[in-house]
Amino acid sequence: MRLAWVFLVSLLLGRADANPAAEQQFHEGKRLLKANLLIEACAAFAKSHDLEPKAGTLLNLGDCQEQRGQTATARKTFIQAKALAVQTGDRTRAAEAARRITALEPLSTLTIVVPPEIVALGPSIYLNDAVVDPGSWNTPTITDPDSYSIRVSLRGHREWLASSRVEPKQHARVVVGPLVATATIPDPVPVG
Repeated sequence: MRLAWVFLVSLLLGRADANPAAEQQFHEGKRLLKANLLIEACAAFAKSHDLEPKAGTLLNLGDCQEQRGQTATARKTFIQAKALAVQTGDRTRAAEAARRITALEPLSTLTIVVPPEIVALGPSIYLNDAVVDPGSWNTPTITDPDSYSIRVSLRGHREWLASSRVEPKQHARVVVGPLVATATIPDPVPVG
């Protein structure tokens, strides 16, 4: 009987093992979101989730990210929320996460097109200073709407730079090249 009473009280008051710091960060995130301080709100929700993973916290984080225009990031967060809700048997939150995932479609993509003759040279390609895996070259990659810089580095060649603005629900493409060699051998001067 005592165990049933403790269980009932914990249901009414919230989980007995709830992390107070996580709860505080969650409520701070809600307050900041209401004040339209999106960067700070997202950070508070992320911190709350780090302290105590919950599907509801992830749903709020995804909502915050979506409001910031980070649709690809929000989709990943909603996928995590759905997985956690399924794992904990929370059908309501799993259904909400699934609904939010679908509502974000179609997502923006960016394709970095690398012609075969450049692929053969083995360049290093960077997107906003992060290395782009060669396996994702020439493939549409889901991305947040934003401005991106693309840099190609190859020994013996000038650095190649480009920028691209990816709009919501847009499929952007950046074609790499041509690459310019830095050390060229001049043509021989005719003698005579």
